[in-house]
Amino acid sequence: MVKDQIILIPGGTEMGSTNNEAGAVAMFGEKYGDEVRVLAMGHDLNSGAKPYSVELCGGTHVRRTGDIGFFKIVAESGVAAGVRRVEAVTAQGALAWVQAQEDLVNDAAANLRTQPAEVGAKISQVLDQVKTPERDLARLKSKMA
Repeated sequence: MVKDQIILIPGGTEMGSTNNEAGAVAMFGEKYGDEVRVLAMGHDLNSGAKPYSVELCGGTHVRRTGDIGFFKIVAESGVAAGVRRVEAVTAQGALAWVQAQEDLVNDAAANLRTQPAEVGAKISQVLDQVKTPERDLARLKSKMA
């Protein structure tokens, strides 16, 4: 949950100067026009104080970080040395994502004939039950060879 009311300061810049001046980086595969909206979080880019984060606009249209509310990271990956790409959903999108995950866990629990909180333990138990006959079979095959 994003609750702090850190102000977002929008600014515009030419795409070629974005990486050098603002510190925001366009990731591979992302398309931007010649002019791009840059969001600084915490401090204006021209204030001399370093912002908490500087991002190219990818759909963030809030005045303050607290306007985001419910926030769920759904993917993370390395895109370059020392650079991580974090993908998230917010508000209703975050709620829908969590509900979909809950549905998956409930379906798995029903298939495993257990409670949702016990799915992990039940999967481990089933895997152990499968491994034992596999080990026995491998041992028998080696004796026959």
